[in-house]
Amino acid sequence: MRSAVVFYSLEGNTRSVANQLAKRLGAEVFEVRPTKAYPTKGLAKFIAGGKDSTFGKAPKIEPLEMDPSAYDLVVLALPVWAGKAAAPINSFIEGRTFGKAKIALVIASASGDASGCARDLAGKLGRATANMPTLSLKNPGKMGADELATQVDDFADRLQHSAGGAF
Repeated sequence: MRSAVVFYSLEGNTRSVANQLAKRLGAEVFEVRPTKAYPTKGLAKFIAGGKDSTFGKAPKIEPLEMDPSAYDLVVLALPVWAGKAAAPINSFIEGRTFGKAKIALVIASASGDASGCARDLAGKLGRATANMPTLSLKNPGKMGADELATQVDDFADRLQHSAGGAF
């Protein structure tokens, strides 16, 4: 099964999870990078990212040569901003065709509740949330390494076991 993990990470927490999952799946890794970086500190961090995500903005991103339809499985890994997907992921999704690729989500949030974000992404991707396995992580940067590794390993197992069936 040809797999890819596509991620956006503001502070490195989602990057770490994406790399762990990609290694476990034997997947290619692609990082979405906005051309203008978001602030990482203070109130500006929440205002800039939250505003863009709330209004569904798709900021300019660095070129990313990746065709999702060329993969059997595409995992999108991202943080939640203001209850929605981090805006740079919108930019990655916009204008891309996923074809028959199965899509899974890894969503990091402060609350641990990824349901609203998953519904929003499902709508943008034209998929049903029930058909997109989701790993919801509460503050992965604050989790113990063993606990995080266990959750990532369990999710990878779930993806590999369901690879032959419909998501």
